[in-house]
Amino acid sequence: MAIEGDPIGTKLSQWLLQTTELIGKLYTAITHYRDSIWNCSDENIQIPQPVTEVHTGLQGRPSKIIDVNFLQEAFSNSRQIMCTELAHTLGVHRNTLHIYMQCHNIKQKYTEISDVDLDNLVSEFKKRWPESGIQYIIGFMQTHGVYCCVKTRQKYHVKRPNALWHIDGHHKLIWWGIVTAMQASNNNWSATMLDLFRQATVEYGIPSHAQGDHGGENINVATYMIMNKGHHRGSFIWGTYVYITLLFSTRNCHIECLWVEVGSQFARCWCAFFIRLERMHMLDAQNPTHLWLLHLLFLNNINLDCQAFQEEWNCHPISGPDTNNKSPKDLCFLGQTQFGVYQDHREHDPALELGNEMTNVADAIACQQSNEEEAIFFTRFHEVVTQDITPDNFRLTPTEWGSEQYLTLETICIGCRAAKDINISLADPIWYSWACLWCQALSALSFYLLSID
Repeated sequence: MAIEGDPIGTKLSQWLLQTTELIGKLYTAITHYRDSIWNCSDENIQIPQPVTEVHTGLQGRPSKIIDVNFLQEAFSNSRQIMCTELAHTLGVHRNTLHIYMQCHNIKQKYTEISDVDLDNLVSEFKKRWPESGIQYIIGFMQTHGVYCCVKTRQKYHVKRPNALWHIDGHHKLIWWGIVTAMQASNNNWSATMLDLFRQATVEYGIPSHAQGDHGGENINVATYMIMNKGHHRGSFIWGTYVYITLLFSTRNCHIECLWVEVGSQFARCWCAFFIRLERMHMLDAQNPTHLWLLHLLFLNNINLDCQAFQEEWNCHPISGPDTNNKSPKDLCFLGQTQFGVYQDHREHDPALELGNEMTNVADAIACQQSNEEEAIFFTRFHEVVTQDITPDNFRLTPTEWGSEQYLTLETICIGCRAAKDINISLADPIWYSWACLWCQALSALSFYLLSID
């Protein structure tokens, strides 16, 4: 308010009043102009009508006829429009859209292209635009008439750490009688699986739920979980299967993804090494004695690789907007802090009542030979190793190789039905040292078997 007798205050009040009135008029004009633009009708716009309603005069909703040319254009290889999204845009049910597609033989399918042609197409793109990503590659392939898609990883969500464990076995070394999980074993018995599961629960606690396939090796684990956590609550979840030619698990894919990492980190190297022992150094995978010797020499080394992989995996950063490069150990720690920890209330361990019979059988099989017979073999083997004897005719020397250098690459088959060949490097000197150890052990074993015949 202006002070009486103050001319400056009076002029300031008048200026503020005039300015407020002008701002109000300006706001009214802008609002009117905005509404006039939004509400105006543009006579030059023509909306396509790919759906025509046919009124028959009968009861029920009118029939909807979809333009065939429109559907062919919508589902051409140059587009990536989903059926559900197009049905929503057209105002029809997706089943109606599917019926019209079937009637006019319009299919939304991926382009059939060989691996060689696909590699050539991607290589051509990367040469021209080496810094571009996957989305630009998809656009490039669509311009060449190749319809494809990229599968996105779904978010994995559970209530808290230890809410659900996925269990399975890695069988890429099963030809040599070895099953790997987070520990390598020479059998796939349910008692062995239960023992490994119990070892994990001692370190991390018992999960609320566990999930596995319908393999017989999971029976004892399922019983163990039900006895600990109760029945009729999904304590053990049996995954579903799809029956095609073979039996495929469709609800345990999370652990299957981990086996890809196990293979790339160490299992493929062992597979290549065993193939080399068969190809060059007289390993016979059909001979139980050879498999016994193979497990004796290398099972502990495989377990060391399993342990190293566990430690590295638990500490490796996971990229993504939800994890922000936190490791599995970090996620577990933060999850337990935020959502709590399951408490185990066990008065006894049900596992002690399971698998005793199988364990006794395993002990009996492991003790097929007497201690005296084993002592004879190990004495002979120790002499060969101590004296660094190189057995003849085991392809351990350059003369037997046919070259001056020991081969550094071995080819193995991977993928679905072993459809892809890859080369695995065995250049590390440890692989040649282990090949020598195998040949020395096999030589000693052969001498021992001849002596007892």
